[in-house]
Amino acid sequence: MKFTRANFFLSLFYVLTSVYIGNQYLLRFADFLDTHPEFVFLSDYIDISLGPIVYIYMLLILNRRYPKHLWLYFLPTILVILFTSYFLIFKWLPFSYNLYIGTAYHDIVLLAVVISYTVYAILYIRKVKAYQLKEFNKKEVVDWLKLLFIIFFLKMITAYFILIKNQFLPSFRTQLNPILEMVLVITDSIILLLAGIYALKEPQLLQMDKIELFNITISKKNKLKLSEEEILLYKSNLNKAIDIDKIYKQWDLNEKGLAKALNVQPYILSIFLNEHLGQTFNEFINYKRIEEAKKLLLNPKTMNDKMYTIALESGYNSESVFYTNFKKFTGFTPRQFQKSQLN
Repeated sequence: MKFTRANFFLSLFYVLTSVYIGNQYLLRFADFLDTHPEFVFLSDYIDISLGPIVYIYMLLILNRRYPKHLWLYFLPTILVILFTSYFLIFKWLPFSYNLYIGTAYHDIVLLAVVISYTVYAILYIRKVKAYQLKEFNKKEVVDWLKLLFIIFFLKMITAYFILIKNQFLPSFRTQLNPILEMVLVITDSIILLLAGIYALKEPQLLQMDKIELFNITISKKNKLKLSEEEILLYKSNLNKAIDIDKIYKQWDLNEKGLAKALNVQPYILSIFLNEHLGQTFNEFINYKRIEEAKKLLLNPKTMNDKMYTIALESGYNSESVFYTNFKKFTGFTPRQFQKSQLN
């Protein structure tokens, strides 16, 4: 996994969910309620933190900027910790779990958890829908974000169920608790399993810090227009692909392949090449290949190579196509060009 700010929050989600599963198991099946009752707070702290963690991860993936005032997203978590700590330190000494579980204090925290899940679910849906409506959205990213929402939704439903059980079904608590205990552990295990399987299926999702979203505007004539920031970003990425990676040397390179390498949609690349470089894709790539061939023809180490070798090293797998394009861009055959320059 590539270490990025986005993946830090994704890793935090995985770690906290794993801790949650372990904590639930210890509390409900290993007598931790009696020996270490303070751990009952840990699950609530994690629950109220998962909403902002998943939401911030989504923001970092869909935007190019880090959220301002990050701590504000975790203000509810801070308040819940302070709230429970006050009673734990000043009111509940010695502490036992029945002073908290099933009481109004626990219900207040559960209500905060439910509100947090609900608010972040609404914000999450709005952001993902806005991205999905864009013509240049990526299907694998949309699917990944949908899966994360399903995971998020499962957590939200369990929080709602616990609150409803406590508020409206207190008489059935004895019968429902064993079922709920098992459901919580199974639900979180499924969550980790689903996320893990999809991450293995689409490993590139763990390599990105953000998706390049371009603020494309459409004029009255339905003509797509790129912002100055986007133009500069395209030029920088394209220069890297050409000058450093020398992607034009791939003989089977097409517009879709170049667009994929630049992490943009093919029609966006086409607009950029046409409107800002004044060339079609074929013109641009062939020009770069011929420039490479000219260097090879004048390089003492390669100037005596066979012409087919020069063509291959320039990105052509056909000598005739190489000749045609070379004469088109220079007005000479390769050997004529070489002689004219050497003389």
